[in-house]
Amino acid sequence: MEISQSNCKGKREKIWYGDPEGCDLDEMVTDYRHRYLEDTEKWLSTLSTYTDFICGEPNIREAPGVKKYCKNLHQYRMPNDTVDKAHEKLKEAALDRYDSFADIHAAVHEVAKEIDNFGMLATYDFSQRYAYSRGILPDGVYLHAGVATGARELIKMGYDLKIVDLGDRGSMIELPSLPSPIAGLGTLHSENFLCIYKDLLAKLAASRCNN
Repeated sequence: MEISQSNCKGKREKIWYGDPEGCDLDEMVTDYRHRYLEDTEKWLSTLSTYTDFICGEPNIREAPGVKKYCKNLHQYRMPNDTVDKAHEKLKEAALDRYDSFADIHAAVHEVAKEIDNFGMLATYDFSQRYAYSRGILPDGVYLHAGVATGARELIKMGYDLKIVDLGDRGSMIELPSLPSPIAGLGTLHSENFLCIYKDLLAKLAASRCNN
């Protein structure tokens, strides 16, 4: 769920709060807290409709049939037909009957099987955005795309991550098994952190292996 420049917003100023060459986990987490934590929550709070949850940006008009949707970079290449189909099917799913993130994610995962070009990342992103609007946070750190890359770097450093197999829904890390600086961010931000800082985690892992 990395917050990055979309086609609808200006570019955020980048400031590093640690030493990018000699960084450690504490410095990375401090940097994340300064640069992303508040912005992430503010951004999620701007999303209020199913169209917003699918596209990852506030949209003036609800699907279907919008000529141009405002989309987050995660969904930038998602065809408009997919947005329209996802909107229809997810509305039909009556997600408000579920009170846990696991149940919401499982229901969205089943719906996604009926939608072309709506894969695991889109499934997680929608679930997370929709759940956040209801005050529900992920039950673990879901592994997909860049998050899985960041997790692999932690494993290279010797951290014993407890990974839960979710079947065809993928897998997730149990939050307490993450290094304490990262775990202290909570599930939502730990997922974001592992994706955003995967390259710096790789440098840190390489430096530890060479020492």
